[in-house]
Amino acid sequence: MAQQVLKYLCDDCKLDFAKCRGQSYDNAANMSAHYNGMQQNLLDANQFAIYVPCAAHSLNLVGRSAVDCCQVAVGFFSTVQLLYTFFSASTARWRILKDCIGNEKVLKSLSDTRWEAHAVATAAIINSFFKILEALEDLSDDQLQKGDTRREAKNIANKMQELEFVFMLNFWNETLEKFHRTSQLLQSENVILQTCADLYSSLADQLHTSRDEFERFESLAKDMLPDVEYKATQTRKRIRKRMPNDGNAPEVILSARDKFRIFTFYVIVEKLETEMRRRLLKVYTKIADRFSCLTDGPNAQSSYSRARWATPAKYNGLTCSTLWRGSWAFFPAHFSNLSLPDPTRLAV
Repeated sequence: MAQQVLKYLCDDCKLDFAKCRGQSYDNAANMSAHYNGMQQNLLDANQFAIYVPCAAHSLNLVGRSAVDCCQVAVGFFSTVQLLYTFFSASTARWRILKDCIGNEKVLKSLSDTRWEAHAVATAAIINSFFKILEALEDLSDDQLQKGDTRREAKNIANKMQELEFVFMLNFWNETLEKFHRTSQLLQSENVILQTCADLYSSLADQLHTSRDEFERFESLAKDMLPDVEYKATQTRKRIRKRMPNDGNAPEVILSARDKFRIFTFYVIVEKLETEMRRRLLKVYTKIADRFSCLTDGPNAQSSYSRARWATPAKYNGLTCSTLWRGSWAFFPAHFSNLSLPDPTRLAV
């Protein structure tokens, strides 16, 4: 594939690949792998063609990793998908659902490739939560329905009326809405590397703040289900062998609420924030700072850009003046709005 891309760029597009300073696509293994991926093959042909992972796709992977780190989150989205599958499998059930929700948004399916689909799916459920419950209860009480249909409708309705499910519904609906807005901005045709880094940083800060909002999400859940408490964990108590240095401190027994807060809520939030900051610091901030000389000019805010303007040394095989001449030629509309010196007069 790499050879086909090189042939297309050189023969069809008439581009000199030796002057390429970047390559970007999604995080699929055949594209981003460090040994046999296309980005590595192109780097072998030109060591300065830095690989920049697709920012929107990386955002999808952040959400995916947060869900996979916690079984409660996996179970929540399984129920969300099961809810759509149950109604969409029968036109009669779908008609009952439509009669109950009226003009509200219908249920949506999840998607493995588009994380925004999760935001749409959770929003559809939370906006019509009680109407969906009504449709499920109608199906479970309908004697004309098959036994399996009535049982499945009852099971889904019981799952939806658990406090943990409603808590996760409110949390993920708000979190996914933030992801969705950020993803839309990242896919804008006018976005630049520094904007990408700023958006990642802003989202990471918002996720950090949500760690302290457990009580708020709990309050939202209890407003929807005021008479429901956390489901007690029905597991056999494990008797741990006491060691000589354990002391006489009694063993700490956590309530169902504390277990959910510590082992589910905190785990998800920390995973989201950690993945965001890892990708931000490892990829986008570093690359944005590296290429900031193309947009910042002599009043650059980054240390890298200020150093390049103060000392016009070679940068990836090109001098700063060469970079500016090429950038001015390729992006005249952008540079016409900046207060910059004549790039042809920069010292080499």
